[in-house]
Amino acid sequence: MVWRVVAPCLDCGGDPSEVYDPHKFARIGLFDSEMFCDFCDADMPSTDPTYWGFPADLDWDKAMAEHSYEPLSSRPSEHEEWVCPKCYTLLRKQQFILKNASRNGIELSREYWKYLVPG
Repeated sequence: MVWRVVAPCLDCGGDPSEVYDPHKFARIGLFDSEMFCDFCDADMPSTDPTYWGFPADLDWDKAMAEHSYEPLSSRPSEHEEWVCPKCYTLLRKQQFILKNASRNGIELSREYWKYLVPG
């Protein structure tokens, strides 16, 4: 992990090309009110829920409708945090996934998270 400037998005924020992209952002309650950019937010329903530590049968539309969704009127500032220099995954994202999988009683897939799954 390296300490460097990242974008506000929980999903793509560690990618250096995203740091100054002109995205819009929202806080999403389903993700403990973490911020997501408009691109990652729109792409969420195509993602395997187990990637995020949710049950495989999660209905994205229903789950999103049951939680708060707060569009932000201005772009949050870039900030510094820990990020993997190889895959650009934020430490904060890894921590969310581990906590969410534990909360949901989900065993994380080695397909997605070889370094987060023991053994």
